[in-house]
Amino acid sequence: MEQRQRFACQRGKPACVFVDYAADGGVVLDYFYPHKRSPLCLHATLAAARVLLSPEQPELQVRTAMHEQQLTLLLRDGEVYIQLSPEPAPVVEIAADLPARLLAASDITLQSAPVIASVGSPKLLLEVADSATLQALRPDLPLIAAWSQRHGCQRLLRLVPPR
Repeated sequence: MEQRQRFACQRGKPACVFVDYAADGGVVLDYFYPHKRSPLCLHATLAAARVLLSPEQPELQVRTAMHEQQLTLLLRDGEVYIQLSPEPAPVVEIAADLPARLLAASDITLQSAPVIASVGSPKLLLEVADSATLQALRPDLPLIAAWSQRHGCQRLLRLVPPR
């Protein structure tokens, strides 16, 4: 594992995925960011799927190394998809003033109630009105990191612009 972490750090890429073939014949994906190992990275999973799938094998069941989460990789009309199920997320009471404090924006109005969700690593999701609002934010990163660590969320706060 140390060798993989070192490799990921030396490459300077956002993420690395290692594809292993288990004794049972299954495919196992192991994810590393430059600073730590991760239970799941969907961008890296898409990259692995591009390598593993073909028109002759358009569907493949894989699992993640850390939590053995089951994923289905699909190739449909030249596009890659991942099917997965929600994972348990921490149950945390989110104080009414928390988004404003984390975002350092006392006048922020969210488009929906904050929620913690997970498909592999829990994240706090905050939906803002539009991309301009998102780009104007200057969040309190140390506060986000401390809050996330205290509540079992990944240190990444997802700010979701509307669809």
